[in-house]
Amino acid sequence: MAIQPYEKCSVGSNFTRLPPALPTSTSPYPPQALFMRITLRRLILLTLALPTFLVAQDIPIEIEATEVLFCQPGVTNASPSRGLVLEYAIRPGVTMSRIGDFAGQEDVQARYWEDRVLKVKVPVVNRTDFKIILGMNHTEETYHFDPLDIAGDPFLESLNEQTLKSTRFTGYAVKSLNQRYYALARLEVGYNGDFDKFVRVDDQYEMFRAALLVGRKWSEDFEVGAGLLYTNTFRRTSVWPFVFANYTLSPKWGIEAVVPVDLKVRYDWTPKRLLLMGFDYFSREHSVDFRLANDADPTNVFLRRHFLGPTITIQQQVFSEWTWVDFQAGYTLDLNTRVRNDGETIDETINMGSAPYFRVSFFVSPPRKVICK
Repeated sequence: MAIQPYEKCSVGSNFTRLPPALPTSTSPYPPQALFMRITLRRLILLTLALPTFLVAQDIPIEIEATEVLFCQPGVTNASPSRGLVLEYAIRPGVTMSRIGDFAGQEDVQARYWEDRVLKVKVPVVNRTDFKIILGMNHTEETYHFDPLDIAGDPFLESLNEQTLKSTRFTGYAVKSLNQRYYALARLEVGYNGDFDKFVRVDDQYEMFRAALLVGRKWSEDFEVGAGLLYTNTFRRTSVWPFVFANYTLSPKWGIEAVVPVDLKVRYDWTPKRLLLMGFDYFSREHSVDFRLANDADPTNVFLRRHFLGPTITIQQQVFSEWTWVDFQAGYTLDLNTRVRNDGETIDETINMGSAPYFRVSFFVSPPRKVICK
């Protein structure tokens, strides 16, 4: 009997047998030819599929495509945020006009005005998409006159060497909505007056503020937004709109603005030193018990001041990546200083003139990698 091809194929072959799908009894082809035909067919299919497989390897597969990414407020190279601040400011030669019975007499120049500030902000929730920060701000300011210059003027005698205090407690909530938008809410209660303690919780000195803003990040170098500021003081209630923008123009230059109260051009000398140039607006309001006339009892009045002026600030990182010093010089322009009482039976305008302004502060600023963890 002749040897069958199947037996001949099995001798000395790497295959002990053909695949089960290739039966020899019903195929019209010899087993060797049939095996080669099927193998060739597989080779052709593999050749056709290989380019598709290779192209597929070049297409990035985003494993986290279903996850929502959250933007973080702020831009690259922005001036550092402040967690703990110790600050001292001085304004020499402040001119102040007289009021009441002494109105119209020669203005009096204070020897100097000084300001001492303590600020603390502590994060209590620091998630990628949601943050809560609690803060406290305590300010003490004092006018120093020559007693001989103000002799007989009850208002300036009451103001001289009197520490005007402001203690505010603030809560911030920051919510990142998605990759582009975020919202911030701020609630604040404060007590401003001539009290002796660190703070005195009393309706006479109480003030409320609330703010809500929405920001949009166009890129890591540009963000804009708008909001509303609500203020309820011991004298009036007001609501003011505002807009803000932070724009890093280049690795060295940027703009930081909150219109209408703050406008700065930023120059980044190095990652550890920067320069800010622009204008600042600020106001102060205190409830005080001052004598306004000779032989009169102290009267509760509201002392309100508005200032605007150009400033130049240098911020330098010292000791570690967390600690900074700040040197600022400027010139303050008095916009409106008034003394009023609750019923507005007293309404006096004070001319405080203009004067140079100097400030030095030490502050702790967490690195951005900690804030945006």
